[in-house]
Amino acid sequence: PPGACSPHIHPPGACSPHDRHPKAHTPHNPHPATHTLRDSHPTTHTTGTHQPEAVPTGSLGLHSISLSLRSGFANVDHTVMSNPNPSFLVKRGHLLIAAHEVAGKAKAAVYATHDDGSIEHISTIADKSGAECCHIALHPNGRWVYGANRESGSLSCWPLRLDNSFGPLQTRIQHEGHGLNLCRQKSPHIYSATFVGVGTPRMPILAVPDLGTDTITLYEAPASDGIRPEPYASIYTPAGFGPRMVVPRPHHPGQLAVVGELANSVIIYDINPHEAQPESANHLESAARSAHTTQGVRPTQSRHTIPADPAEQYAHATQHTYATENAHYGEQYDFGIASIPVAKKWQELDRFDLPSCCGIRAHTTHAEFSPCGRWLYVSISGKNVIAVYELDEKARVIAQTRLPCGGTCPRHFSISPCGNYLAVANLESSNIVVFFAPKAEDKDICEICRIEIPSPTCVIWG
Repeated sequence: PPGACSPHIHPPGACSPHDRHPKAHTPHNPHPATHTLRDSHPTTHTTGTHQPEAVPTGSLGLHSISLSLRSGFANVDHTVMSNPNPSFLVKRGHLLIAAHEVAGKAKAAVYATHDDGSIEHISTIADKSGAECCHIALHPNGRWVYGANRESGSLSCWPLRLDNSFGPLQTRIQHEGHGLNLCRQKSPHIYSATFVGVGTPRMPILAVPDLGTDTITLYEAPASDGIRPEPYASIYTPAGFGPRMVVPRPHHPGQLAVVGELANSVIIYDINPHEAQPESANHLESAARSAHTTQGVRPTQSRHTIPADPAEQYAHATQHTYATENAHYGEQYDFGIASIPVAKKWQELDRFDLPSCCGIRAHTTHAEFSPCGRWLYVSISGKNVIAVYELDEKARVIAQTRLPCGGTCPRHFSISPCGNYLAVANLESSNIVVFFAPKAEDKDICEICRIEIPSPTCVIWG
């Protein structure tokens, strides 16, 4: 409760066994000028915890945490342990959907959250033809769930019934192919799926980056049947790039950040809406096919088969401008962030490397834009920092800094809706650390509190 300190909660100024740096004092009246995170209404976090391979015991499941931003005290209100290894969480209203990363199946579950912070299990589904679902996307209409299956390199699509329980598997899409990295790219590996704010209200577009094949595949997701198996477009990244996430930039229609885990770098693309012209569908299709020939990008195949010859794939990957298989212009897709029609080309706006360290493998684990779209945050495992890049209107980097993560192996982080607070889930040090960072600058950051939770993999704001 407020004013009390749990043995697992460390207020500002206290020292945890996991600390490597002394705590900074909580700033006076750090709460933002917005009603969503007022001090009189404690913020709620929901976290998922993962079973480490080397540790056979520990607290697993979902945890609901209440946090007072003024006092810096937090409390784990409720824990649900109905399914193992929750890896990623998506929340919409009182509905919470989790990807459960287990071997041999694609597993996901639906939960209901209540005003007192309690979490109630509703439904679980497992697709035995997939393996290790590590990421979840929710259709803008809230009726379809998409699971990114890391190990099997497939995408699962499940319907949600009116009672918010899962219906049977609707569609499963299997990627095929490989990349140049013999250790990490022997086969497809899908780490995420994200709606990128393009398309129409009835036909939004889902972006699926494939680390194993160096591609980003766009799928149409009709509200009526969830997803169309045939790819809408395939975008090739540089060979060995290993795309892990696609992150749309808020308030900047058409700009996307693609994070490469293997290359430990980021590419900013523009869907290039300024070239869109109200032409006939036949003319656009012909122009798109012609663009494939001139730009060196082969047409998308029905089963999304990647070129088997790495040299051939490299030839496709070295292009800086990519043409889509189709060019569709129509109604605006206005769910979530601002959005635009899909244009004919993806243009590279900027590319930059992420922090690395000698002798230790550093790779990105999560990326997120600030709500205003000005800063891109990227967590770096191995380096144990949050790299922050300030972008101008044309998505060029104009400044960068590094923020502490407060632990070891920052698996995931979440920026508060107001943009002033940063919650980091550190997998190996088993803690969640909340920072006050209103300007994404190291001199302004101040640790508010830290909560010890075994192997947290995801943290979101309630």
